Amino acid sequence: MIPHQLKKLVEQQSGSVHRVSRQAVESALNELQVSLDSEFAEFFFTYTITLFRSEESDEQLCDVVAPTSEIVVGSRFIWDVWGVPEHFICLTNLQGEGAYLYDRNAGGVWDFELRSREAFLAGRQQAKWGSFFEFMTWYLGEPG
Repeated sequence: MIPHQLKKLVEQQSGSVHRVSRQAVESALNELQVSLDSEFAEFFFTYTITLFRSEESDEQLCDVVAPTSEIVVGSRFIWDVWGVPEHFICLTNLQGEGAYLYDRNAGGVWDFELRSREAFLAGRQQAKWGSFFEFMTWYLGEPG
């Protein structure tokens, strides 16, 4: 269940944040091999990421299907070009040399930097957030 404080933070964002249709989301999640009962899936079944504002990060989050399947495209890029294992899902655009990565196996989120790729691949780094909901709450900022 999405925590109340996270719901409040999302609903304060601009644009229409409530997801209208689940069908395209389910298709994208299946393509990414993300469990349909994960926090990640629950969030995207409920909300569409618009241009979310963050006081904590300059990175822009992508949506799983709207307006395009940026998460799928970004994930394919990090797998094929950066050599990141396929259980990591890219949550942000790739305009810099890093991204937030969701681990579909463990549920945590990583603050990945390309310059630290070797340490990341060798398992010498830890997830920065223990869950997707924890990451989103941090990204959007604690409610005031």
